[in-house]
Amino acid sequence: MAQGWTVNASADTITFLEPPVAGVNNIVVSEYATATLNATAVFRLGAWSALYGYPSEVEFFADRLALAATLEQPQTLWLSRIADYSFFGRSTPILDDDAISSTLNARQLNRIVDLLPKQHLLALTTGGVWKIGGGDSEVLTPSTIASRPQPAAGASNLPALDVGETAVYLTKQSGEVRDLAFTFEADGYAGSDLTAFASHLLRNRTIVDWTHQAVPYSAIYAVRDDGLMLTLTYKREHQVVAWARHVTDGVYESVASIPEGSVNAVYAIVRRTINGVQRRYVERFSQPMRDRREWVGLDSALTYDGRNTAATTMALSAADWDGEVTVTSSASFFVLSNEGDAVVLDYDGTPLHLHITDYVSATVVKAQPSRTVPESLRTPGARWALAVDTVSGLGHLEGKLAGVAADGHDYEPKIVVGGVVQLAAPGVLIHVGLPYVCDYQSLDLSLAGQEPIGTRSKLIKQLGVLVHETQTLQAGTDFGILEELKPRDQEQLGLPPDVKSEWLLFDVHGVWQKAPRICVRHTSAYPATILAIEADPDIGT
Repeated sequence: MAQGWTVNASADTITFLEPPVAGVNNIVVSEYATATLNATAVFRLGAWSALYGYPSEVEFFADRLALAATLEQPQTLWLSRIADYSFFGRSTPILDDDAISSTLNARQLNRIVDLLPKQHLLALTTGGVWKIGGGDSEVLTPSTIASRPQPAAGASNLPALDVGETAVYLTKQSGEVRDLAFTFEADGYAGSDLTAFASHLLRNRTIVDWTHQAVPYSAIYAVRDDGLMLTLTYKREHQVVAWARHVTDGVYESVASIPEGSVNAVYAIVRRTINGVQRRYVERFSQPMRDRREWVGLDSALTYDGRNTAATTMALSAADWDGEVTVTSSASFFVLSNEGDAVVLDYDGTPLHLHITDYVSATVVKAQPSRTVPESLRTPGARWALAVDTVSGLGHLEGKLAGVAADGHDYEPKIVVGGVVQLAAPGVLIHVGLPYVCDYQSLDLSLAGQEPIGTRSKLIKQLGVLVHETQTLQAGTDFGILEELKPRDQEQLGLPPDVKSEWLLFDVHGVWQKAPRICVRHTSAYPATILAIEADPDIGT
């Protein structure tokens, strides 16, 4: 567009070669009565307007507001005066803290799609990445600004992520996820393809939204265009690049990470079909818990927590501490529907369940203890919990087969009817949500010690899996035939779960094949941590 004009001092008009506003060819101006009152002989048309476009990228850098990429000037960026973010003018003579205007002088016209402040200001374009700096002095001024292309691929419209000392972005054409970090050797930015060993995850697919969770995992959560969630555990300093897929009953649409206390909580918008109707939920990914009974390993889950947090006390009386016990509350608490529930004492130790058999009043019930009531629990106290066998308020899962977990144990799945599920036994900490399966499959076995065995037949008869605080696990060489580590014999729901932190040996049903793989599956709502996997195959010809 021709940005030219003529000024007629006699007629007090400005006539444009091409009008910035359609149909307005000239502007009539008013002359001041005296030339000493704000008079100017300089006229300049603004860089931004409805006709020329407005900046589409914004960032802060070096105490300046940086704006870039208008419709007419897609490779130009503007930086405000230092500490004055609304001022984009210049002094006469020009000063170092004045505003800056700069255009990337590239061989091709590539739109700036993102600005990212690192050691320098990075301008990510559709054709490559540019480093914006202050020349040799590294001080960014109107006279020293310099832009240099970096050895990097062009970026997509997806905003780049600021991950510690690096930037992570999605390329425009190849659909790779790449990182960028400053290197002193090259005095510039270089990176690598983070999807080199997981290219199948983005084959014919792309990422539509993503976020970085710094604590506790240093992971990138990425929503794929088909609603699948991908995670990238990324620690550049330890050379950790690990991808995983997360499938849910529905599709992910958006994701964000928000600081909450000592962690970064991850929230997602999930679209689910409930009772034939599409609904969207805001759901929060659970975080590691000190007490494994608080772990929520179910999707779209709600938790009932029956632990007492008030000043209400429970007093016991009985003629025989092996038989019926009268439980008296210091405040109105009980209701008729509590029959079948239980008052639990010493929940964090060796729990004692007082199964409620008769409702007497709002303060008194009759109960049957699960074992002899020890003397230490016979005095009134506020350290008690109410275990229930019915969970309501689950209308968001109506008609779904929900997973149920309570007090560290997996219960039988239940269909949600009327927003309610009925448990086989009462629980204090109950989680109800959509179950999912965690699968791990290794690559082909190609080495035995230092000897290549990729072309030879192999038979795996036993697997060793090193676990940490794990209750149950399945392993084998085929997901169709897996051996299971089961909870301890005679497991009682009232007692804390038994977990293992050791090497587990699985006798598996392997067959002779050239490319056997190790398969591990976890279906519990409580965590399993795998530290190492070891196989000792028989090697054939």
